[in-house]
This record gives sequence, structure tokens and C-alpha cells, in this order.
Amino acid sequence: MSPLWRDELRIALTPGALAWARFRRGFSRRGPETGVLRLPAQMDGPAWQPAIDALAQVLDTAGGAQAAVVLSNHFIRYLVLPGNVDITGAPEWEEYARHRFTVAHGAAAQGWSLRLSADGAKAPRLASAVDAALLEQLRETFARKYVPLGSIQPHLMVSFNRFRAKFDGKDAWFVSHEPGRLSLGLLRQGAWHSIRNRRAESNWQAELADMIDMEHQLASLREPCR
Repeated sequence: MSPLWRDELRIALTPGALAWARFRRGFSRRGPETGVLRLPAQMDGPAWQPAIDALAQVLDTAGGAQAAVVLSNHFIRYLVLPGNVDITGAPEWEEYARHRFTVAHGAAAQGWSLRLSADGAKAPRLASAVDAALLEQLRETFARKYVPLGSIQPHLMVSFNRFRAKFDGKDAWFVSHEPGRLSLGLLRQGAWHSIRNRRAESNWQAELADMIDMEHQLASLREPCR
């Protein structure tokens, strides 16, 4: 079957739930089929394991579809690498990113899979890291269920790409919210300057201005960015 005629299955993996939507292709005019599996709290092991364990149940009904997976920011670490003309080529950038993650998070970073934005050598790059075991089990589950996996993306990038055009080289804060998690990213002249994951309480909206003020101080900004 041509990929253009395959149904599209979008799946979101989070610590507390696995959600999906199936979009019909061809001549069908029906809206997407959607569903949510609530997951038990993970007492031992990685926080992503319940979502992986539940994935096979969703894929059992995914025949004929091609999947795209979005990973919760709970499972992703981010950092911004400053531009560096002395670093040449993707392997050197990845080595530099792994060093920075190791400094920030310790030896566990050696077992993470990294992805970097493809910007110029002089521009800052956004780096993301995810447990390599998560990606391995994810891909193995799709292969075992014979469901083609088109992409795996962090929630931050999916949400940011929806609004990328609105920034247009401006200074701005981008805030991505999930239950229990905030990702606060600062853009200067349209390029990433800093990013931080923070715990989100139920009243996070009321506290957001204070959080951004604190991030201003941590970023050592001369002028506030709103």
C-alpha cells in the first residue's frame, strides 16, 4: 500500500497515559478515531515503561496505518549549545553535546540517545536526550506488531513547530505545558538561548510570571523579554 493512502496513527506517550488518534486516508470523510489508556504509576524502573507496555494493545488494532510518536517532555532532557565555529561535523557536535549532558546529569547521560537541531556553526543548537532503552523498546514493539513507524519527536518540538512562524526572529519565551511539567524556552532573535524543564503544579499559570522572572535572572539578561 502506498504511504499516501495509509491511515495515519498519532500516538503520544506520557507517564500517566497513552493517547492516540487515527486519521483515515483515501475518500473517507469521518473524523479521527481517538482513545486514551490510563496508566498505573510506575513504582520501580523508568517512568516510561508503563507506556511502552501498553503500546502493544494500541498497535493490535493499527493494521494498515503508519505511525508517528510524540514523547512527553517528562522523558526528554534539553539543553542549548552555543554556536562554535571550531566544531565541524555532526560527530563532533554530538560529542560536545554528550559532554554537556554528562556535566549536567552525570554518567547516566552515556546511555542516552541525542538529537541536535541542524543550525549553522555560528548559531546555537537545541539538543535533546532520551533514554536509548526507551527508543529501542519503542522500535522493537512497532516491528513486532508490523506497524511502520514514520517518526519519533519530542513534545516540545511538535508544539514549537506549530507556532514557529509567529516568532519571526523576535525575542520571546516559549512555554510548553503538560500535566506536571513545564518546558520554558527563551529565544533571542529567533534562536534558542536557553531551555529548562520544571515541575508544574496545579496553579502553574498563576506562578508563570514569577518563573519567567527567575529564568531572566538565571539567563543574566540585561533587558527583560516578555
